[in-house]
Amino acid sequence: MAKRSKSTKQSSATKQSAPKQRSPKKSTAKKSTAKKSTAKKAPAKKTSAKKSTAKKATAKKATAKKATTKKAATKKAPAKKSPAKKAPAKKSPAKKAPAKKSPAKENAKSTPAKTADKTTSGGTTATRSATKRSPAKTSAQRTVTTSTARTTAAERAATATRSAGAPTVESAPSPGGAAFFDLDRTLLRGASGEVFSEAMRAAGLVSRTIPGERRLYQLFNAVGENLPSMALARQAVNFARGHSREAVREAADAVADRLVDMVQPFAAGVFREHRAAGRPVVLATTTPYDLVKPFADRLGLDDVIATRYGVGADGDTYDGTLAGPFVWSAGKLAAVREWSARHEVDLAASWAYSDSVYDTPLLAAVGNPVVVNPDPRMVFMAVARRWPTLNLDVSPGVRKVPVLGLELQKLALQFARPELTPYADIEISGVENIPQVGPAIVVANHRSYFDPTVMAMIASKAGRTVRALGK
Repeated sequence: MAKRSKSTKQSSATKQSAPKQRSPKKSTAKKSTAKKSTAKKAPAKKTSAKKSTAKKATAKKATAKKATTKKAATKKAPAKKSPAKKAPAKKSPAKKAPAKKSPAKENAKSTPAKTADKTTSGGTTATRSATKRSPAKTSAQRTVTTSTARTTAAERAATATRSAGAPTVESAPSPGGAAFFDLDRTLLRGASGEVFSEAMRAAGLVSRTIPGERRLYQLFNAVGENLPSMALARQAVNFARGHSREAVREAADAVADRLVDMVQPFAAGVFREHRAAGRPVVLATTTPYDLVKPFADRLGLDDVIATRYGVGADGDTYDGTLAGPFVWSAGKLAAVREWSARHEVDLAASWAYSDSVYDTPLLAAVGNPVVVNPDPRMVFMAVARRWPTLNLDVSPGVRKVPVLGLELQKLALQFARPELTPYADIEISGVENIPQVGPAIVVANHRSYFDPTVMAMIASKAGRTVRALGK
């Protein structure tokens, strides 16, 4: 019995001790719980890490804001220099338009900074927005630089024009200018004075002749204007005193067609060129206005600048005075300037054609002077001033002997004569079939190399020059 009780006690003791052995398991569970709690605490560390990251992000935001502020200040700094760049643009108000856009550009620059405040990633957005702003700044600077460069180029061109001494007109200039033509020995083959004198005598307006008048006209046709002939033209106003202006106009109208026949053959082409360019064609001559106006109307000229005679109270009788300048030499230049100012024509863009050295003031005042059939002194003036020379009586490109005014081919044809070939018997007939004016084609049957010499003899006998030779 005692043994059983002991065993029973031992078993009970064993039963009692069993729960005691489980306690370590509970403690292990508690430890695992503690571990779990420790594991749960780990997110708290992440939270603190997020807070630190947020703090860093906030710091980065502050840094980004400072950087944006510095960049904005840096970008606004060139704006202070803009007045210096705008200084050349004062002459061109239309180029100030890009400057008005500067406030909008500053607002555009500040807008990305506000966007950076709203984003969570902060620094990256601010950096990208700053990167996007730089091209706008560069384009604006390029616009200002381009406009400044254009203004500077315009100023340089204006300075070069002023330094070149180009003549200007006080009124608003016309872009096309005008074309001014002299009359005698320029548009006409010779002098118009002899034709007008005959018309005045035929109309009974002049009853006497001036001694040596014909000789003066011949001298004029040979060498151009001279002081004796111009002195005679200046005194013509005294001879006109008491005569009717209407009668003079009728006499001038009667001989206008004769003057048209005297016009140089290649003048019409020059007229067409100027009219196609929009330039008015104006006659500028010393000849009295009432005498030359019907002729200008026949040619269809746009206007006439000429010497005007004064009339009495009846509005028809000449009183022996000049109504304005004597349109010759410096007086012609004054009349042309007055006409140009009245019609808003720029002389620097105009053309002037003359043969006389006395028209040097007018030719020097226009932008495009042209010497036509120059007199002996004008030949040297044209060479000294490098003015182009034009001959309206021959085809373009045909050369003439200076001073003599003779075509080089005509001079050579003087030696193409049958009598200069004594070793050959040459007889030429039928030359009268070659017209004196207009185009003509002469055809010959080729027999020997002597044919060109015979053709030259035909041209010499006909009195016409050859413009083309074919075989």
